[in-house]
This record gives sequence, structure tokens and C-alpha cells, in this order.
Amino acid sequence: MATAAYNAAATRRASRVGRIVHMESGATRRRRILTGMSVALRAAAQSSGLETGEERDIVAFLILSLAELQVSVEETATAWERREYWLKADRFRAEWSWVPRSRQRLDASLRAQDMAGAGACGMELAKILSDRRLRPPRRAAETPWRGAWDAWVRQG
Repeated sequence: MATAAYNAAATRRASRVGRIVHMESGATRRRRILTGMSVALRAAAQSSGLETGEERDIVAFLILSLAELQVSVEETATAWERREYWLKADRFRAEWSWVPRSRQRLDASLRAQDMAGAGACGMELAKILSDRRLRPPRRAAETPWRGAWDAWVRQG
């Protein structure tokens, strides 16, 4: 009696889109983003005579970082809501409610070329970030904001 060999691949449906796999947790991702933001704010505060291009890069980097932070917060809160932890998700969103407001203010300042307004918002961000325990970066000469202006312009 001949039996046909089982072929698992034949029983699966073809998938056009693969799973999105994040190699780092949401908390690790948020910590990495916040550390980069603190490095940028520290560099802006220490350098009194920044070039206009570097100022724009730093502000654009902060805007893009806040956008990524907002996505991470929503992913985490949505995951908790799927598990029916609505209260925990609401508290988490309330804890991070400063992110969209700061992003909107920085975005409006950068679009209006108002670096004084962006500086004031940067001071508020520095105050918020000072409450969090962030490790200093491993590489002192790191400048994660290089090219952020171009990315912000492409984003539209």
C-alpha cells in the first residue's frame, strides 16, 4: 500500500505580505528614541552658535522622533486594548499625551521658520526628558540628527 508523502507547503496558502517583526520591545524603542532626543537637545543647548542648517536638522530630528514615539505609544496601547486592559491603555496614553502636542508645536514652528518658538518647545522637551533616567550615549560624537531635515521635507 503506497502512501503519499505529506507536503506541508502544499497545504499552506501563499502569503504576499510577511509578518512585521520588531526586534526590540516598545519600551526599548521608546528609550532609544528618548536618548537620541536628549542627545540632540544637549547638543543644541551646548552649542551657542549653531548653523541654521544644523538647527533645522535638530528640530526636524525631534519632530521625526516624536512621530516615531507616538507610533510606539499607540502600538503598545492598542496591544493592551486587544487584551481588554482598557484602563491601563488609557493611563499609558495619558502619560505620553505630551508627545502629539510637542510634535504639533515643533512642526508649526519649523514650517514658519520660527526658531525661537522651536527653542521654547525644545526647552519644554528638555524639562520633560530630565525627569526620565536616560543613560548617556556610548559614542560621544554621535549626531543622529544629520539629514533629518531632508527626511522631514520628503515626509511632507
